[in-house]
Amino acid sequence: LFRHLFFAKHVERRLIGVWRDNQLLKKLDILRGLLGPTFLLRQRMLHFVQNLIYYMVFEVVETHWMEMRTAIDDKSSGRTEKPQTVDEILDIHSTFLERTLEACLLTNSELIRSLTKLMNTCLLFTDQMKRFMDTTKIHNDSLFLAAEKRGVVQRTLNERGLSQAFQDKAALRKALAATREERRAIHNRQVRRVGREVNSD
Repeated sequence: LFRHLFFAKHVERRLIGVWRDNQLLKKLDILRGLLGPTFLLRQRMLHFVQNLIYYMVFEVVETHWMEMRTAIDDKSSGRTEKPQTVDEILDIHSTFLERTLEACLLTNSELIRSLTKLMNTCLLFTDQMKRFMDTTKIHNDSLFLAAEKRGVVQRTLNERGLSQAFQDKAALRKALAATREERRAIHNRQVRRVGREVNSD
């Protein structure tokens, strides 16, 4: 049960990583139309996995867990007294596991096979998207741009002192404009690189 749940969480985490990468790609307006079906597929996969996890955790495991706790702790479960032996507690726990496995669709081998195949397909998709991002090197360029912008601002502030930098905003604007021009050049380079990658496949 929990191996299946952890596998679903692993798939969800990988799809969220792809979502983060896609946020960088969405900034490239020219490629937005080309990669639109990819974004849609990723969103549908993520929606499926998140709903599956929600169903298993909140609709099944949590409700059955609360029923098991009340059966052990309470007299309201139809028993006249609390379970006194370990065997009675183990019986309640076994009932909990059986009902939880059945409600999580893990008693039917065909359903298990189908769910596993769907999640493996999601992992294959995340691997391909990771390979695409590594090939185009967009992530490296965006990190470089962010570090460069921080460096320009920090140098300007350090050179003039904090109070003088706020007074002399023109120099800061000039430095940021130069950074924007460099960013445009990198952006255009990214668009060409991704365009070549998309057209080569």
